[in-house]
Amino acid sequence: MVTGKVELGIFGLLVLGALLACGKSKSGSAPAESSASAESAAPAGAPPTIKSLLAAYKTDEPSADRQFKGKQLSISGTVVSVSNEAKLKVTIANTKDYELPSLQCNPAAGQEVKANALAKGDSVTVQGTIDGAMMNVILKDCQIVSSTHGG
Repeated sequence: MVTGKVELGIFGLLVLGALLACGKSKSGSAPAESSASAESAAPAGAPPTIKSLLAAYKTDEPSADRQFKGKQLSISGTVVSVSNEAKLKVTIANTKDYELPSLQCNPAAGQEVKANALAKGDSVTVQGTIDGAMMNVILKDCQIVSSTHGG
């Protein structure tokens, strides 16, 4: 079991390194922040949207951790997958397609039936505590607040 976690961690670091290398310009410096990411930021004091939360983690993970880690948030998005391999998790994004990072909802005890009822394309609002990022942004003790079946 530990070996699988180590392998997954190494794979995650390799993917992250490749993504970071692709984002560099020919001069070796990171590209300038686009106005789109500045526009996606939530107004000061407002709860973040899934778009602004994921953009914050994609742009500057340490800064996003300082801002969000340990905080309870309610986030709405689109289900891109429901997985029940090692443990139940629901992946939520800004669109129907998987993107890195996405929001990984780890359901709280008693939420398994609601989580298993979700399907790709469903609109969902979840609430939980941000636990940092490991490829995806992790939302622990996730409650399924509402969902609408998509198509």
